[in-house]
Amino acid sequence: MPRSLTWLFALGLLASFTQPVGNADIGFHLRIGRDILRSGHVPTADAYSFTARGTPYLDQEWGSQVLLHLIHEAGGAGGLSLFEGLSVAGTFLVLLGAMPGSLPLRLGILLLVTPLAAVHAMARPHVLGWLLIAALLRFQARGPAWRIPLLLALWANLHASFALGVVLAAFHFLERRQFAWLAASLLAPLLNPYGWHLYGFLLMLKDLPLGLLGEFRPYAMNGHAFWVWSAYAALLAAGLIASRPCRPLILLRAAALVALGYGGMRYGVVAALALAPLQAGLWAPRFRPHRLLPWLLAGFMLLGTGFRIRDAKAGRLGIDPDALPVAATRFLMESGVEGPLFNDYNFGGFLLWKAWPRFRVFVDGRMDVYRGAPLDDYLQALDARPGWEDVLARRGIRCVLLRTHRALVKALD
Repeated sequence: MPRSLTWLFALGLLASFTQPVGNADIGFHLRIGRDILRSGHVPTADAYSFTARGTPYLDQEWGSQVLLHLIHEAGGAGGLSLFEGLSVAGTFLVLLGAMPGSLPLRLGILLLVTPLAAVHAMARPHVLGWLLIAALLRFQARGPAWRIPLLLALWANLHASFALGVVLAAFHFLERRQFAWLAASLLAPLLNPYGWHLYGFLLMLKDLPLGLLGEFRPYAMNGHAFWVWSAYAALLAAGLIASRPCRPLILLRAAALVALGYGGMRYGVVAALALAPLQAGLWAPRFRPHRLLPWLLAGFMLLGTGFRIRDAKAGRLGIDPDALPVAATRFLMESGVEGPLFNDYNFGGFLLWKAWPRFRVFVDGRMDVYRGAPLDDYLQALDARPGWEDVLARRGIRCVLLRTHRALVKALD
């Protein structure tokens, strides 16, 4: 039964998280990944927009973008869908091996994490970050210490979530008083094309209006993810109380990750993943599974997978035309319409992929490139605030491509 449960868990995750590609950023990741391979160097300034062209651009996801481009070249959009499903399934399987305790306990904890993953799972570099979190925790549980700095060096070229990896490594080595490996973990991320500027990029993120993006907002209290995360945090708190006294560093790490999870929807899943081995370790000495529990878990997995496939688009491959402006972009390219174009933030990535260089975007998902005047102009015009006509005139806008509910669409009517 244990091996069957593991396989059922893995196949359920693969079926649930293999879904059509509809995230707003996939287009610019594919475009930039292709350009990196063709040019042989990473970008240092924006070359894709007409509002921020020449602005310094530190592409901390360059390695993931190259990988996504290669996956698309080999398997098309269906390959990207499979990339998402395999990344999520791989994350949970690797983490399963990093957790102590019986298999039913470990699976039960990870099943609590899956609704949090569903909130932010998509074919983007951050799912590689999830997999690397799991790998780091696996390395911390067993194996030589040198693998951790090596992993962080790789991670720093794939996604900014390497910062969480550095923090987790720091706690790990501080608890063991292994200061040389701690120093190596802090220095390893410098092995990237931008050197120490990568740490400067992380500091710059705090100045961005990330709250404009739904994924950076806290869970809504009337949503299921808030209560799942709260139950997970309460279970952790109960385990810590039952295990008193706990070492101060363990308490500090747990408190920091719980606070992170409440800080934004995209952070809940990474905090839950990072806490999973601790959660299992706290409950393993007290957990006595009933002989029927594996069957209950199997039923829950089948039920959850069924609901996910029925209610979402899980199990399907390719581009989601309901989420991305596929038809509208085709019309732009086939018609005689000319730019400059004022586009929706959520359409910028797809346009950059399919319509550049004929249409340079006004804005896309690289918020760090557009901070300041470009983003201010975009928001003023998008919301049809006083002076929006002046923004469009000053930018020379000749056409717009927006979601129909935007205030500017109504103002233009």
